[in-house]
Amino acid sequence: MYMRLLACLLLLSLTPILAAKQVLVNKIRAWPAPDHTRVVFDLSAPLRHTLFMLKNPDRVVVDLRNTRLVTGLPKVSRSDLLLSRIRAGSRPQGSLRVVFDLREGVRPRSFLLKPNSQYGDRLVIDLQAGGKPRAKSVAKRIKAAAGAPRDLVIAIDPGHGGEDPGATGPGRTREKTVVLALAKRLQQLINREPGMRAILTRKGDYYVGLRKRMEIARGYGGSVSVPACGCLSQRLGTG
Repeated sequence: MYMRLLACLLLLSLTPILAAKQVLVNKIRAWPAPDHTRVVFDLSAPLRHTLFMLKNPDRVVVDLRNTRLVTGLPKVSRSDLLLSRIRAGSRPQGSLRVVFDLREGVRPRSFLLKPNSQYGDRLVIDLQAGGKPRAKSVAKRIKAAAGAPRDLVIAIDPGHGGEDPGATGPGRTREKTVVLALAKRLQQLINREPGMRAILTRKGDYYVGLRKRMEIARGYGGSVSVPACGCLSQRLGTG
């Protein structure tokens, strides 16, 4: 009787400890793109978080409830036009605060992703540039004058990128790397042809959504889209 009562008391004393088990941030990955930067937190479990902005200087702050950082912070790429540094520190009641120091104002958003075949739970932070998309301003500069001959503009679309590696081959070769290399080589070959001009929907290791890929192609005045991995095969209007 006494042993059973003691076991019950012990179980009750452990309940708050079990309930308070912290979520672990196992890795932080960042990819700069021309108009946004995406940061992904690899987590041991789903979590609750809050996101807000501070001014003077510009920065985005993310508070992760009941969370502990067990990895180093990534170094921000020199090519990143929006993000200058990532900082982190512990908060009261076991929470974690991550601060993104910015080069300019952004429009931030955050969302959680469930586990898939390649990754576990993830928190995604997107830092979107506040200005107009660069592709549209470029399109105005390259648009031919009325009545003048116009090159055939071909948008080459290398799929995947960033946190979406695609398939993994022998030697851990990633599809996102292969299709980008092929796309750049194809761009060179097309640009050698008179009357033809090729542009890429992504130029580096970052993710671009399918709708955004079409917007980029149309923004450059794309006449035809060529998918480098079958992700996009829609013919685009010339505008």
